[in-house]
Amino acid sequence: MRDNELLIEIFAASADKQLQISTGYPIAPDCVITARHAVFFEDATGYNHRAAQIELRWHYLKGDWIALNPANCIVWQHDDFDVVLLRCPFPENAQRYGRLSQQRPQLGMEWGSEGFAEVGQRGNTRLPVKFWGDMPNAGNADQNTFVVRVKASTDNRDLLQGISGAPVMLQHDEILGIIESCPAHFDAERLHATASYQLLQISEFRQHIKSNSIESS
Repeated sequence: MRDNELLIEIFAASADKQLQISTGYPIAPDCVITARHAVFFEDATGYNHRAAQIELRWHYLKGDWIALNPANCIVWQHDDFDVVLLRCPFPENAQRYGRLSQQRPQLGMEWGSEGFAEVGQRGNTRLPVKFWGDMPNAGNADQNTFVVRVKASTDNRDLLQGISGAPVMLQHDEILGIIESCPAHFDAERLHATASYQLLQISEFRQHIKSNSIESS
């Protein structure tokens, strides 16, 4: 992941003061992608509530935290995807963004990323952690998610909390997908990611990012 200056740290809080940190990445002008569960909280009945507070910042640019209005900053979400688009004004020194790839996951593809996983916690500060690996299989063309294998991170899956929303980057910083979770019955060596090419098949999603994607070769 070469363009890590665009890495975004996201802070969310619920009305009852639950807190969580996650990762985001800009993919179009004033548009940041992250995991849906990063900005929603589940109550005791299992109902998901939108965060009462959402703030973010471009970590490596060391700018100020930007407070978003939770009532209108989530401009796209879908029941079938653990992904949201957040509308956010970009800082003057962060007018670049990544591009989603229309490639499908292929066996052996190598990837890299960074995210604000709990393993990077240092006192009151959460530092970004580098992750990389490959694709253990080609995935299912009918599924919205695919599995990536992590070659270097941590053996404790709980310490990966916070990497949700991080981009799965290929060479030339093409975004193959967005990390969402550890799959059930696996340790921290594997992660689930939402496939970019599946998102790009949704017309409303494409409208929000103005078809900002990389065509597959």
